[in-house]
Order: sequence, then structure tokens, then C-alpha cells
Amino acid sequence: MACQPSHERRDQNNQAMKYSTRLSLLLSVLSVCTLHAKEPVIRVQIASNLSRISLTPSGVWHARGCGATLLPDGKEIILSAGDSLVRLQSGDLAMEDTCLVLSAARDTGTLLIRDIPYGVGWWWEGKEDRRYEGEFHVRVGRSGRLSLVNTLPVERYLRGVVPYEIGTAPFEALRAQSVAARSEALAGLHNRLYAGEGYDICGDVDCQVYGGLTRTTDVIDRAIRTTRGIILQSRGAPINAYFASNCGGHSEGIENVWPLRSGPQSYWSAHPDADTLLLDSLDDERVLRRWIEEGGATYCNPETNPGLPDWSRRHWRWEVNTAADSFGLKTESGAAVGRLLRIDSIRRGRSGRIISAVFVGERGSRRVDSELEFRQVWNPPLRSSCIVFTPQGPPNRPNRFHIKGAGWGHGVGMCQAGAVGMALAGKKAEQILRHYYPTAVVAPVY
Repeated sequence: MACQPSHERRDQNNQAMKYSTRLSLLLSVLSVCTLHAKEPVIRVQIASNLSRISLTPSGVWHARGCGATLLPDGKEIILSAGDSLVRLQSGDLAMEDTCLVLSAARDTGTLLIRDIPYGVGWWWEGKEDRRYEGEFHVRVGRSGRLSLVNTLPVERYLRGVVPYEIGTAPFEALRAQSVAARSEALAGLHNRLYAGEGYDICGDVDCQVYGGLTRTTDVIDRAIRTTRGIILQSRGAPINAYFASNCGGHSEGIENVWPLRSGPQSYWSAHPDADTLLLDSLDDERVLRRWIEEGGATYCNPETNPGLPDWSRRHWRWEVNTAADSFGLKTESGAAVGRLLRIDSIRRGRSGRIISAVFVGERGSRRVDSELEFRQVWNPPLRSSCIVFTPQGPPNRPNRFHIKGAGWGHGVGMCQAGAVGMALAGKKAEQILRHYYPTAVVAPVY
């Protein structure tokens, strides 16, 4: 794709009357066109810390270490680690080296890899057989276990991100997700936020979920293709286009979720998930209680937007009951806090999310100072820290804590449920992106 804004291809009869607007946009586009002369390649760590990997190639594949070996089509291949070497076994074929590279003879070649871990550390953690394309680098990490890195062009990488991140959705929501995911990938290449030994980005929720070809569809491929090369950028650089499942009706500022990554930024600002809704600050607990109970006419609210999918409905509002003696918290010195008595010194962000608090127990206390750390006090972790809680039982020694919560995720950037709601309301991808990243420039970089 030429580094040229799409408006240059519109009806030339309107060129004169829109000249100044076009010139301004062209200059902003040219500022990012220097980032990539062509589509970049990305290295995705799809598994780590594994002792054994089972995979089955489709088509002709080669494995190489110091030399090259032809892999049998359709037969199971076992990779294992031993003595700092990667071992490959398939029937009578055996080889080992400090690392192995697996590559297809044709672009149509794929690998079916069994039991890829996902959601590691979260309550939905599991394993899934997944099919991938591209090249694979296998090595033994410092732990003595296998690391598997998939290398492929960014546009093909997105085929494994979009269906796993937003699933079945209206076309314009898929296009918005494609741009956000591409921007996140290119930002990772640019700022090295997610990079590690031998890879640029991980394939799970710590970065953005990448599941290979297993769930892609023709519609998703078309959404990716029609946004090819387009990202969100600011000051000539791609931005991390953060997104989460459901913001609960109000997004959060990045400084309250990842203060070490950034201070306040207008394109990661906290605002209601609506065009005209006015709200008092949700950092006031009384206001927040009413908000959680009553909701509002937001794009991610299934009560006012009945076309939203089931995954959005389940996480718009939710409740949890936790026994006071089941928290398992420890003090800074490692001693048990004991039965929880109360939660003090609460500080909230503009969306109502708790970003710091002190848990006071019978034998000590524990302070947490991040939105994620607060959620992880619970087992399984809370879906969001946008909560209100009510102690139940004796006033000074409650038996339980009743939680009412809003949304699923950190709340920074795009609300994926809201993006679906906006698309259902007839909004285009660019309108969706400008709603969630208000001051970012939407433009092609290759």
C-alpha cells in the first residue's frame, strides 16, 4: 500500500474546497510514513516454559539447526528439551541442536500445535490446540524448558489477534479492532514494551492475545485487509492502543492503571462510554454506588443496547461474595494478615476503579497500590476494580464481603463491548477509534 491518505483518492472535484483540511491531514500522515517503508515482521512468543511440544505440519516444512531436515507431512512431531538442546522426534527422524527453526516451503503451510497455554494466571486459564503459519524458532530458555516464537508479517499476525480479542462482531467493530491491534503491535516494535529474549511481543493477555489461524474468518480477514497499514499515532510514533473487554460504562486514565508507563495523556483519557452523557466524578463512592446500580445509556450497556453479545452482557455488572477468612493476604514481612476486618484508605480513579487500598486483618495489614494488584487479592481475581463492597455480619468483625462490580478489565483505551455497540448504532471504524483515542491520528504507515 502506498503511503498516501485515502482522501487523495476521492472525487477530485472536491479538492479545491477541502484543500486546507487535506493538507493538514497529509502532513500528519507524512510524519508517520517514515516509520516503515514496508510491512514489518514481528516475533511472537506463543509458549514458554514447556518441557514438551507436540505439533503436526500441513504441507512441506523444513527444520534446521546447523543443517536442514525435511519434516514429514501430517505426522506428529515431538519437541523436547534436554541438556540445553532442543530435540526433535518424529518416527525414525531425530535431530537436536541448541535451537531449531521450523519453516514451510510454501506460504500455505501451517503447523497444528497442541496444548498451547492461554490465560496463564487467570481464572479462565487453559490449553488449546491451535494452528499457525509463519516461521518458528525453538530454543531452551534459562529455565531449561522450551520457548516457542512465531515470526511472521504483521498483517498475517493480526489474523490470529482480531478473532481472539473481539470475536464475532459487526464489521466496523472488527475494523476498529484491527487498527487498534496493529497499532499495539507496531508500538511494541517501536518502544520494546513487551520484548524479551528472542521475541518482540507475547501471545497472551499480558500483551494481546494471539491464537493463530484457528478462529479467523473471511469477514475478519476482510476487516484486516481494508485497514492494511493503518494505525493510531501521536507525534509521529505509534501509540499503544490499549483495549479491554468492557469498561463498565466509563474508561480510565492510564496514569491510574500503569503510572510507570505514562502520565496523563489525552488519547488515553477517562470518559463516559457515550457521546453526550454527563457524570459526576465516579471517584465519589456514593455516586459510584448509584452508577453501578442504575447504569446509564452507554454503548457497552446491554440494557440500553440489546444487540450486544453474551460475553458483554455477563460482564457489564456482576456480584461476588467472599468469606472474610478466605483472603490469604500477607504483610510486607510475609506474615499472614489473618481474617479480613475492613478495607481502608481507598483511592479511586475517575471511572471509580480502586487504584490503592489497605486491607486490615486481625493480625496485620497489607497495602496495594495498583488496579491489577487490588483485583488479584481475590482468588480468582476480580474482573474489574470498579467495585463497591458491603461487609456482612458483625460491624467490627464481618463474616463476608459482598462485592458489586462493573466491567471486565483495566478500562484504558477502547471498550470492546462499546466498540460493538457503536458499530451496531451505525458508527464507522474511524468514529469508534476517535471516541476511544480522542486525540490520536488515524493514518497509514505502510
